[in-house]
Amino acid sequence: MKREELTALKLSEDQVEGVMKLQNADLDPLKSQVASLTQERDNFKGQVEDYGAQVKTLKKSLEGNEDAQNQIKSLQEQVKQTKADGEAKLAKSQKANAVGLALRDAGARDAKTILPFLDDEVIKLDDGKLTGLEEQVKTLKGDHDYLFTPDKPETKEPENTGSRVQIVTGGNPSGSNQPTDPFEAKMAKYE
Repeated sequence: MKREELTALKLSEDQVEGVMKLQNADLDPLKSQVASLTQERDNFKGQVEDYGAQVKTLKKSLEGNEDAQNQIKSLQEQVKQTKADGEAKLAKSQKANAVGLALRDAGARDAKTILPFLDDEVIKLDDGKLTGLEEQVKTLKGDHDYLFTPDKPETKEPENTGSRVQIVTGGNPSGSNQPTDPFEAKMAKYE
């Protein structure tokens, strides 16, 4: 949501600022998570490149030496394992971020409180699209609706009064200043 869209809706500057703060409060944790994951990914890439360079150096310097060849194979396995671990962590974090965004879009009050109710094994992330989450969210909205903001605010419909219009005015409906209470009327005579 952009500031221009909010001002087009004729919101005051204070209201626009409040909406933007709320939106940023949801996005800031996700931004920091993305930044840390990007850093972690870059670290893993650097490790893989370092291992690859070490393997190439060892291959060249130790050709013909059987112990060195075994060491090279060991390093190559470490490179493969490190790369696989890094890809698995990256996929897991991408899935977690996608679930968090999807829950926010579904109107979750707090995604962290909803996560324990979700079956993580059913949720899959394929080509940036989540599968298996929508059904679980629908079920949760039915069972635990307090975890989500209502789609439409509940408005109480006015009671049907038929064709009569009831208007109540303030003040003295009789138009006189005389007391309507019989006791007060008797007391007024003696004053």
